[in-house]
Amino acid sequence: MTQSTRSLRGSHASAHGQKSAIPERVPVRQHETTESRKRNHVESEDELTGSAKHPKTQTCSDTGVENWETVFIGIASRLDPEAVRTLLDTSRSKIKQQRSKIARLVALIQQERDVHQGFETHQKEKYAALEKDFRAHKNKMASILTANIEAFGPKVSDDTIVGEWKQLYYKVQNIVCSYLTSTSPPGASADCMFLRDIISRRQLWLIICFYCFSGRTEHWYGRIGQSLARRIDQIDPCAPPSCQYLKMISNMKSAFDPNIKEDGRLNEDFEQNQAITDAMNCFKDDIPHGQKEVFKRDIGEIIKQAANLHFAMMRSKAIFVVQGAGNDGGGDDCEYDPETMIPLQDGIDTTSSSYAVELNESPGVWKIGNADGENFDRVMVLCKSVVVVKEKKVTVLVE
Repeated sequence: MTQSTRSLRGSHASAHGQKSAIPERVPVRQHETTESRKRNHVESEDELTGSAKHPKTQTCSDTGVENWETVFIGIASRLDPEAVRTLLDTSRSKIKQQRSKIARLVALIQQERDVHQGFETHQKEKYAALEKDFRAHKNKMASILTANIEAFGPKVSDDTIVGEWKQLYYKVQNIVCSYLTSTSPPGASADCMFLRDIISRRQLWLIICFYCFSGRTEHWYGRIGQSLARRIDQIDPCAPPSCQYLKMISNMKSAFDPNIKEDGRLNEDFEQNQAITDAMNCFKDDIPHGQKEVFKRDIGEIIKQAANLHFAMMRSKAIFVVQGAGNDGGGDDCEYDPETMIPLQDGIDTTSSSYAVELNESPGVWKIGNADGENFDRVMVLCKSVVVVKEKKVTVLVE
């Protein structure tokens, strides 16, 4: 209880007069007997026992407190108005202070909220600016890559492949005509000499394909490149695998850096020397005396050009397959296909289906997909195989 309340009570007591702090003794009636005192004593004990067994719970609600305060203030205002005014002024001052404190806290919260919103807006603007710069740099990089696509070499035109292949075919024909036809056995017919030249060119093409296109050597990116080139060589363009598999091969090719020529041709000199040695051993009896060094030099140039052509094929996202036509001496004859083959003989009806492949002189070049690494469901022939044809065997059924 506050000091103001005590003062109010004191003033109330002074208004009704001073009373003794010692209560007055109530006189006992003289006519009260012993039995009545006993009965009263028992009744008082019962009341005490009952109240102990069943205590009353006193509750005080907020409404009751407020009503009590209102009644008390009303009574106190009649007794000591000055004390009530002081109490009310103190309460109003505290309430005002609390309201001011709440207002300051609300202002601080609003200030922090405004700062956070401003920071969030700034971050969004900064993110938008960075995203815009990123798109600009991305477009610029794409433009630079497109402008310098020749330097990076991911795309190789069909005309480039066809032109290089024709040059290679011409050099093979020229070296056979220049060095391997000067001597001929006595009494040899023209057909025999014609067949000998075809076999010589075929043998030279086998050496070129083995060392440059078959994937059996490590002239392109070592053993990893050899494994990939071997997979490509095993693809049958007439019955290609799934587009997903071809896409995977194209992506693996693109993973190699086309600008690192030194790493791309780890064993170039070794493979080239091996190819030259095999060619010299194969044609040692046919090379004229005194021309072996020139023949060796020309063979080296052919092998080098073939390796460069294979390197260009492997840099492209398209898949190029070097494959010959026919089964080359198998049990069943391969039917002549004018869409993929060129006959060496004259007077062959290219539309006729009565011919079969007897001998394959040079392979052809097939292209699967395009330079963008797409459309692997499309197969086209860039360079046709050169073959020797024969008439099909006709089986006559005897009745």
